[in-house]
Amino acid sequence: MVFVLGVFMKLVNRFYNTKNRLSDTVKRFPVTTVFLVIITIINIGFVLMEDMNSNLDVCLIVGTLMAFLMELSVEYQLFKNRYLSMIIGGCSALLSYGVLEMVDKTYQIYIHTGIMGICISCVSLVFYVLYKNRENQYIFSHYIKTNFIVGIFAFVVYMGFLVSLLAFHFLIFNFNNIWKLVTILSILLLFLFQYVLFISYVPKKDEVVEVPNTYRVIIHKALFFLYLLLIGILYLYILKIILTLNMPIGKLNWFGSFALLFYVFFYLSVDESDGKIQTLFKKQGAFLLMPVLSIQLFAIVIRVNAYGLTTARFMSIVLVLVAVVFMVVSLLKLPIRYAFLGVPVIALLFTCTPLNIYDVPNRNQEHRLIKVLEEAGAIKDGKLDETVTLNDWQKEEVFAAYDYLKYSSGIKSNFFEEFKQSKFMNDGVVDASLTHEAEETTEEETIVDTTTSYSYYGSWMYDSGIDVKDYQNIKSVFGAETIYEGHDFKDFILGLEEDVFRAEEKMIVYPLSNTQDILFDHIDVEMDRDKQKIYYIFWSGYLAEK
Repeated sequence: MVFVLGVFMKLVNRFYNTKNRLSDTVKRFPVTTVFLVIITIINIGFVLMEDMNSNLDVCLIVGTLMAFLMELSVEYQLFKNRYLSMIIGGCSALLSYGVLEMVDKTYQIYIHTGIMGICISCVSLVFYVLYKNRENQYIFSHYIKTNFIVGIFAFVVYMGFLVSLLAFHFLIFNFNNIWKLVTILSILLLFLFQYVLFISYVPKKDEVVEVPNTYRVIIHKALFFLYLLLIGILYLYILKIILTLNMPIGKLNWFGSFALLFYVFFYLSVDESDGKIQTLFKKQGAFLLMPVLSIQLFAIVIRVNAYGLTTARFMSIVLVLVAVVFMVVSLLKLPIRYAFLGVPVIALLFTCTPLNIYDVPNRNQEHRLIKVLEEAGAIKDGKLDETVTLNDWQKEEVFAAYDYLKYSSGIKSNFFEEFKQSKFMNDGVVDASLTHEAEETTEEETIVDTTTSYSYYGSWMYDSGIDVKDYQNIKSVFGAETIYEGHDFKDFILGLEEDVFRAEEKMIVYPLSNTQDILFDHIDVEMDRDKQKIYYIFWSGYLAEK
């Protein structure tokens, strides 16, 4: 009885402290809290209306991060005007939303990527502010620990409310759309509880941050020594490369990237008070990573020379640069906060400029394509000569570059568009992609791949909504097959022309009966019209009753 009472009192005390923390967040960061309330209300509205505007959500997140950064800067006395947070947060949200709504869909991926770079920059600058008057005071470990604890606490609270809601639904009153209530509950607890509670743990200007000894033993010692074991294995691998003069391609990059990023993690986490080895790592750890960094960069160069640059490889290079920033700060014995000024430079450079993660790989692959064509004599005076015949190696190289450019994001050059329509793409180049199948066929057989993939996202729903004047009832439907309530619309999908899939502002309608239609807002399909086969499909839309 005494034990149960003690546990109950601890829980009451925990919830009382939580209430105080939530209240403290509202007082310290009122504009940030208002943004979170707005995000909550808007997302609840999306659920109730069964609609979604991802652009609005993304822009509000930008405004929230901007407002939080400014409010924290005012608290840490970097600025004095508290209204700056409201002005900058509101203007950044409105500006980004206006740009997203006005820009052509072709360019929206650039805007989304730029916004991602701005968000990363905001988070990095938040840490710059936190480290402004601190050095080696467990700020990073404090937030790793806080994220873990708040996440578990929020999950327990969420499960308690969820079980209660489901019990009420099944035992007392049956709700028509229980999934809506569950989703609304998730939104409320995520934005108005978990995020607000997480922000409450932001240390004040002169607050001393402490990390539990248990966390330090697990992370700063046990996990740290496992990290050193990984470094040791990488050193053995480098030694193996040197002794055998053979470097396997594609095996080092992942482990090297992990090693470099975990260097940043432990550089920010461990403290001189954690032990002599941790102290040595804090001061000289950058030298330990030099051989790993060198061999990884060498491997990336070999990979790029052989296969060209892709967005994934380019992003791995960007992550390496982030680790290099922290290594340079360590070697120059600069305060940690300067590293957090370098991260926004990298983030904005590779998301908001022509050096973004889409255009640089596209230009590299296009250069690779042009180089092979020039060597084959298929480009004369800057123009394609379609009379030239490519050998098998040239076909494979051309197809590899073309295949990447065909499916990659970002704007392609006029040359690529010209090449896509040229005789080369209808005269054996595509066959290079089917080499492994061609080896199993006779010389007389001709392989023709007629498989095509389409993705339709109906912008009509977001631009004008559903015209309900002809319908009495509308509900959401979706499926991963063509059969719906006994109706098979396979022939209907196979009969849709490519132009119909591309015209996303137009509504694709399938008549189920005289009184029911399916209004498609999303179709992902891989099919072969010649063989009348659908290999994969996922669709969603609305069942509309007249």
